[in-house]
Amino acid sequence: MKIGIYGGSFNPIHNAHIQMAKCFSEQMKLDKCIFVPNRISPFKTEENVIESIFRLEMVNIAVEGFDKFEVSDFELTNSQEISYTYLTLEHYRNIFPNDELFLLIGLDNAVNFDKWKNWELILNYVSLCIVDRPEIADKEGKEKIIKALSNKSKEPHWVSAPLMEISSSIIRSKVAKGFKINELVPKKVEEYIYKHNLYSNI
Repeated sequence: MKIGIYGGSFNPIHNAHIQMAKCFSEQMKLDKCIFVPNRISPFKTEENVIESIFRLEMVNIAVEGFDKFEVSDFELTNSQEISYTYLTLEHYRNIFPNDELFLLIGLDNAVNFDKWKNWELILNYVSLCIVDRPEIADKEGKEKIIKALSNKSKEPHWVSAPLMEISSSIIRSKVAKGFKINELVPKKVEEYIYKHNLYSNI
């Protein structure tokens, strides 16, 4: 099987996350795409992250109806503090020893991938998939990334996705200010946020 791993804070999950996962699944011809909410990202230790149970439930709600999408609580239940991707991928490599694993990351993460803990080990576990941003990275920049992140003649894949000006921080800010977010998140996620009064006091 071809199995995709899509990690993040998902604080909250939004429409761009879903769109990227769809493009990831279609272009890599995945049999399943696993969303993995983290406890605390090594690069977002100062972010105001709401309780794990809320973020996990919102991801579960957002992926309803997508046959190939699954949600894992591995990093939320197996990490006391910071969530390191290499440990998650080690976990999935043990579960799926004979399958192909693909990891989706953004272009910003690709540029700084050598700062990830045990990043070279990650390249041994998976095929790296990078969200392509032609408006940000020119041909020379992409070639530099390919050279830096190729492993044993295995180059990273580029995933094309429509540009959507959405971020979790924008959504949190809008909720705190009382603005609508109905065009930014799935309807049931919006309802969940208001029902549990999330992000209103940030």
